[in-house]
Amino acid sequence: MHHHRRRRIIAMNDPNGSAADPYHLFAKFYDLEFAGVVDDLPFYQQFAVEAGGPVLELGCGSGRVLEPLLDANVPLSGVDSSPAMLALARDRLKDAVELHLCPMQAIASLEFRHAPFWLAICAINTFLHLPGIEDQLQTLRAARQLVVPGGLLILDVFAPDPTYLAHLDGRITCEFSTTLGDGSQLDKWVARTHDLSEQIIETQVWYELCSPSDGSVRRFADRYAMRYVHRFELEHLLARAGWSIVSLFGSYDLEAYGPDAERMLVLATWHESEA
Repeated sequence: MHHHRRRRIIAMNDPNGSAADPYHLFAKFYDLEFAGVVDDLPFYQQFAVEAGGPVLELGCGSGRVLEPLLDANVPLSGVDSSPAMLALARDRLKDAVELHLCPMQAIASLEFRHAPFWLAICAINTFLHLPGIEDQLQTLRAARQLVVPGGLLILDVFAPDPTYLAHLDGRITCEFSTTLGDGSQLDKWVARTHDLSEQIIETQVWYELCSPSDGSVRRFADRYAMRYVHRFELEHLLARAGWSIVSLFGSYDLEAYGPDAERMLVLATWHESEA
């Protein structure tokens, strides 16, 4: 007879913490998952060097993008609305970067040491975490107040693919797995659903941490939403906020945006005559 040890699962949900900081659970594991995401870093380094002046990152998270931009030798600033994520950034960047805790919609009210900025960036899908059109417009208008005329704004969002969206039916899949230094196994499970009428993708996330000693599992559960945008919708939002598109790329290699592009990389600017 074979005896199987039953795994003990301990739920680690904290509804109050999630309400205060929707990303406090994700912050525990964010850098483990995204440390290998580096394809976009040379892209931002190139534009930071070419800007030659102060750079602002909107929704800087743990500082994944800002850290390699230190090599550009330009003043750097970052804002994020999550205390937990910003704590990671402060630990990573120390005093090398000016960091502020603030929603992206309200950044114009901040007093930055390095403003106005020659370049503002909003990296991989961060813009889509803004919950509605008005929030997106407020953020674009606030960024315009902080960027010099002729300066650049870069937005990086995924290109909505109808086939991908149609498969968001709530099925649970394992999106990331790794073994930690103490031998614990970390698995990230997700279930996504799609509301076509609202252009909202709801993601339910479970992080499971399995102990190597007794097999017990600690489960952290949370959820988040993204409001995606289509190409011409994004162009219209930028125009309403006073920006003019300079370029639209479909990859970090600066390939032109086309029907098979997985990303929309928008470069926009503004001029005094358009104010």
